[in-house]
Amino acid sequence: MKIKATRTFLNDIGTVRRGAVVDIRDVQAKSLIERGIAVPVEEPTKGQDAKPKPEKPKADPKPKAAPKPEDN
Repeated sequence: MKIKATRTFLNDIGTVRRGAVVDIRDVQAKSLIERGIAVPVEEPTKGQDAKPKPEKPKADPKPKAAPKPEDN
């Protein structure tokens, strides 16, 4: 289970700093969550992107050039 540390803690994988996201055994993760040391991280389901793609800003169309005067 993936969790995000709300406080720095020491685990069998080593020191986990506040803000770090780690994947640990469910039993350990649930214990840390219950004690307020970590929060669960939502994993994207299949078919969903892990990160939403940012929308590209739409550029203004090129200004039209003024018509050239005809030589008479």
